[in-house]
Amino acid sequence: MSITEKYRARTMSAAEAAALVPDGAKMVVGLGVSYPPALMDALAVRVRSGDLTGGTLYCMLACAAASESILAPDLHDRIRHVSLFHGGVERGNDALRAGSAQGLVETLPVQFHQIPRILTEHLRVDTLFVTVSPMDADAASAWAPTPITH
Repeated sequence: MSITEKYRARTMSAAEAAALVPDGAKMVVGLGVSYPPALMDALAVRVRSGDLTGGTLYCMLACAAASESILAPDLHDRIRHVSLFHGGVERGNDALRAGSAQGLVETLPVQFHQIPRILTEHLRVDTLFVTVSPMDADAASAWAPTPITH
């Protein structure tokens, strides 16, 4: 099988990938440039439609795009958002909820170097959303983000 065939066999739309996430999933999303905007938009569509329920999304330093998709204020009661680092997105959502019956964004204080251990050993996260590099000649991708060029 050629690299092109391998790539096509593994490629799917953001909506198809989001459809694989089960109800009640414990999810984590990459921070900064590893945040996958199209996938988070597709996940937000599922949550808004009621097709995905009971999920928890763990974030560390959520990017601004998240506040317009999966971490939008209207999804607060449909997906549990747990912040591992309370940044601008979380503070903005907290400001919108202040003084209301809605709770503030949950925060799990943790030292940065302990985050992998917390996610895998204690929280047992089962779904990871992250931007990866393009596949190489062996159809493998690195877990480190690369710039997107058009």
